Amino acid sequence: MNQRSRHHALARPRTAEAAAAPTVLDIEQRRIARQIAAHTTRWTVLWGLHSRRYWAFPLFDAPQRAIVHDSDPNGLLTQMQRAELAARTRQA
Repeated sequence: MNQRSRHHALARPRTAEAAAAPTVLDIEQRRIARQIAAHTTRWTVLWGLHSRRYWAFPLFDAPQRAIVHDSDPNGLLTQMQRAELAARTRQA
């Protein structure tokens, strides 16, 4: 089996059940992530399909480990606020 056919074999579903499964789009979670991002311009916010978590990446000078994530949008917002407070404290 050459490299190309091996790649395609790995990409194919292995069972009929897997082939029939709908694609997970998480439309509601993505909408929530866009809504958070629209109201918090200092962050890029997204929903991780694989991790099943909301992720926020700071667009400001932030301390290390300021990338935050949570499975709950309210938990994410709390962590974002803490990271912003830590950044302000560090700059003072």
